[in-house]
Amino acid sequence: MNGSMKKANVELTDEQIQQYQEQGFLVLPQLSTPEELAQIRAIYDRLFSQQAGRDAGLYLDLGGVDDEGQETEQAIPQILDMIALAPELEHTLLRANSLVIGKQLYGDGGQIKGDMAILKPAKTAPETPWHQDEAYWDVTKKHRACSIWVPLLDVTMESGCMSYIPGSHKLGIFPHQRMNNDPRIHALEIVENCTDLSTAVACPVKAGEAIVHDQRMLHYAGPNVSDLPRRAYISGYRFSPTPRKAGEERTFAWADTEQSRFTETIDNLEK
Repeated sequence: MNGSMKKANVELTDEQIQQYQEQGFLVLPQLSTPEELAQIRAIYDRLFSQQAGRDAGLYLDLGGVDDEGQETEQAIPQILDMIALAPELEHTLLRANSLVIGKQLYGDGGQIKGDMAILKPAKTAPETPWHQDEAYWDVTKKHRACSIWVPLLDVTMESGCMSYIPGSHKLGIFPHQRMNNDPRIHALEIVENCTDLSTAVACPVKAGEAIVHDQRMLHYAGPNVSDLPRRAYISGYRFSPTPRKAGEERTFAWADTEQSRFTETIDNLEK
């Protein structure tokens, strides 16, 4: 990868934009090239093998109990702020295309921020429970953002593809709790039976394809029971959050307990 920003080569149609506005998510064709994906995959694997960013709170276990000094294998290893650990990722076609997609869906003024990587090891990784991204964020602020989710290898039902509830981004924030109701786990999940999940749409996609979803989109990823790791790279198109005005205040009951490093770091990445 050279040090210059690649030129984006995607443009959404009016039909795609309308579909996104109605459903809250959109499956997109290739945002990268096989050669670039191989380079990103090598960076990705290197950072995970090194547990890069652990001392700064950027490497953690999304789906397990991530105690300090713990040497056991992580259930769902995650790295936050990948650009800080590998600045060369800023100069990819994938990033250029992600920026253009965010602008077409949300307008100018946002930035690509809060990029992260989630690894689901082969045969062992559990599901990522139903949740909304905004449930993790600062409750005192107003947010406007989406996530561009890209697999670095083909992702199937068996390896833990994403699923969505169409239109759920229009329904506000559902009640959440820590995964398995365990306050030691970073991941959030919606409270059981708080909404109908029968309309879920599963989205297996090829390496380098993408799914963009709104910050309030209810989504889930299944366990990885395949023979290959599931490598996902996620970029966020975000506007700077703004304070809520008098009369707009809200509380998240699940955020009233001791905050995890994950939630605190997510808040910092959004700024």
